[in-house]
Amino acid sequence: MLGCATMSAQSLSLDSCKALALRNSAAVKNAALDVAAAQEVKKQAFTKYFPNVSVMAGGYYAASPLIEYSIDDIENATARQWLHNLYYEYGAAAGLPDRISLCENGLTAGATLVQPVYMGGQIVNGNKLAKVGVEAAELKAQLTEDQILQEVEKYYWLIVSLREKEKTLQQALVFLDTLERDVTTAAEAGLVSQNDVLKVKLKRREMEANQTKVDNGILLANQALCQAMGMEMRGNLTLSDTLGEVSEMFDWGFVDHRTAVQGRKEKQFGFRGDVAPSDGRGNGLLRQPRVRPLLRQRTGIRDVAGAADRLVGSLAQTERTRHLGPEGGKRTG
Repeated sequence: MLGCATMSAQSLSLDSCKALALRNSAAVKNAALDVAAAQEVKKQAFTKYFPNVSVMAGGYYAASPLIEYSIDDIENATARQWLHNLYYEYGAAAGLPDRISLCENGLTAGATLVQPVYMGGQIVNGNKLAKVGVEAAELKAQLTEDQILQEVEKYYWLIVSLREKEKTLQQALVFLDTLERDVTTAAEAGLVSQNDVLKVKLKRREMEANQTKVDNGILLANQALCQAMGMEMRGNLTLSDTLGEVSEMFDWGFVDHRTAVQGRKEKQFGFRGDVAPSDGRGNGLLRQPRVRPLLRQRTGIRDVAGAADRLVGSLAQTERTRHLGPEGGKRTG
């Protein structure tokens, strides 16, 4: 089995991460076992159509006969005497006993065959329920696979987006370093106040704190992705995808809400899926991104760049005000 130490040395795509998750997921394996169990129950229910054959066999050996009867037990004296004479004349010479013993030892065996003719629909309905049980187990297995794949995709694109944010934060830190040197030089020349220098330093500390948060988020997302794939984490993963151009990130499509609900696995179980509100014209359209749905978090990168632009504009406005005055004219005296 590949470990994350080996996986970190190669570039992983989204498809390879999904394949590893399906192969190593205990939930997927349990769902497959549930399907196999439901199929066996269906086979067992089908056997109810056939005759039920039962075979029984037994043996016994008694310490003394259960039934014992002799000539002396005959109540009729004439018959008793006649049998005695007959036995002594012929039976004794033939070696026959003068008493009869029954049920001292023996074997018993029996067989029964029961063919159901009418059971009030019990067998038919039982087979229908067994068939429904197989279908439900298969749907549950598909739903489990979908949940595992969704979880893998979520953490995959989260790592990609966080790494793009990390790049932006690094560029912002480089920009703030240059800006800090320029503002410090301007403050030494008397062009700006020391308060402006402190503003730049404060913004740089905020960027460093944000970078720490992003690094921690990447670490946690790597751990979550390794857990979803059923692998041990021994280093950061190397992913093959990047954000790319904004126009290539989303492929929006319009799907009718009735079609979307009917296509969900939960609906096939009999659950009521979530339906998006209509668009105000009675169309009831549900906007669904078909690829990379988690990349909306990229707006955080724009916020960082926008904050840096606003900071530059504020410093420029401060410097222009000091040189020209609040009304736009040059200062006097």
